[in-house]
Order: sequence, then C-alpha cells, then structure tokens
Amino acid sequence: MLELKLQPVKIGDVEGIWVKVQGPFGSFMFAVAKDAILTCGAFDAEVLDHFGFLMARVRGTEERPLREFEDMLCAKVDSFTTKARALGVMEGISGLEALQRMLGKAEGS
Repeated sequence: MLELKLQPVKIGDVEGIWVKVQGPFGSFMFAVAKDAILTCGAFDAEVLDHFGFLMARVRGTEERPLREFEDMLCAKVDSFTTKARALGVMEGISGLEALQRMLGKAEGS
C-alpha cells in the first residue's frame, strides 16, 4: 500500500509544499516552493536539467536518513541543475541554503 504525505512548508516568506511517498519499495520526497525544487536522491538532476527545472538534490546519511522535511533542510546538496548553479547552489551546502539561494533569499542577496 502507498502512503502519500503532503505538508505545507515555509522558506522565509515563501510558501511551498513537501511531498513524501512511502511504499513497500521505500520512500521518496521533494519540496516545491515557487519554481524551486528540493529533492531526495531518488531524483536525477541531469534529467530535470534537460527540462529546464530549478532543482537541487540532497542525500541523507546512515546517521541521518531523510524522513521528514526538516531532514532535507539539514542534508547536504550532492547534485543540482544548471539554473541552480547560476544562483549559487553548489555541492556540500545544506538543503536550506540551496532553497534560499534558489528563491533569492540567501544572506546578502
């Protein structure tokens, strides 16, 4: 059986939605705010780049797996699209910082 979880989220003053799909195969999740997308490792940045998405992907660790939206904010970015790179997203920053940069809310912007 599949379980779908939808949760309203807020990044600064920007509202978005977090989606988690849980099934016998495991789970995957993503958050969308304006045109920015933050995903788990199940998503392929290269494919989303091909279609022009503004996206960054984070990965959980054995010590801190991705289970909730807050886990995605703390996890480190490991992949992103060209549009995200142009806004300062880079490998190793937190999911929160990636969202802030993609939404134009980074410190000093």
